[in-house]
Parts: sequence; C-alpha cells; structure tokens
Amino acid sequence: MFVIFLTFVLSYGCAQKRLNTQSGRPEVVVDCGDVQLVKNIFNNRMLNEGYNVVAENNLSIEYEKEANVAMDFLFAISFGNKGGKPKKEVILNFMDVQNTVKVVANLRTVRSDGSRINSNDGKPALKFQKVIERLKREAENNCP
Repeated sequence: MFVIFLTFVLSYGCAQKRLNTQSGRPEVVVDCGDVQLVKNIFNNRMLNEGYNVVAENNLSIEYEKEANVAMDFLFAISFGNKGGKPKKEVILNFMDVQNTVKVVANLRTVRSDGSRINSNDGKPALKFQKVIERLKREAENNCP
C-alpha cells in the first residue's frame, strides 16, 4: 500500500509545471525601449541575491551561485552528486522588440561534474517568473 501511495505522490504530487509563456521558460516583455536600463535593474537584483556574473555581452548576462544546503542534499540523493556543491546558473537574454525589451531566462543546475540539468519548469521556474514580473514593473516605473 505504501508503494502505491509513494508512486502516486511521485507521479502527480511532484509533476513539473510548464510555464505559460511563449518559450516555456521564465520570460517577460518590459514596456520600455531602454535595454540598458532593463539590464541594469535585472543585474542589480541578481547581484543582490548573491549571484556572480560569469559572462556578459550586449544581449545577455550569465550568472552562477552555489546552491543552498537543502538543494545540495536533494541533489546528492537524486543524482549521486559526489564532491562539490551543485550551483544554480541563470542566463538572462535581453531582446529589443518594437520599443519593448523581452527578457527570457534559462535556469539550470550545474552538477559537480560540470553537467547541467534544465530547471526551466516546476517550482524554480514559477518562483523565478514571479521575481522577473516584479522586476518588469520596476523597470516600467523607471523608464523615461
């Protein structure tokens, strides 16, 4: 009976939810044509959250941050992560689209062996979508 219950919980209780966005990833369209302003607002938030900039160009910024203890434990159980903590990786892409800025995020977890696991669905993506929606409003309020 316990096995049936566990199978049900794992199958339905932990089902990954896909975001209802064009890309299926966290994304927003900021009603502001100033790409640099939007990038600065998003970048400040990521830095305040403890992320480090790994790479940057005119249209994207890549961030990395060590995962928290709970994620480290779950990763070790799920994927046998030996040695080294997993890291969270976020790539923000900024696209100038008809006097707006489309921001699309790519969320991944990086294992100690360097392999990456997509985190663009489920709770991490839903949580990040809420963050970028708040940043969208902040950017629109500060747009000239």
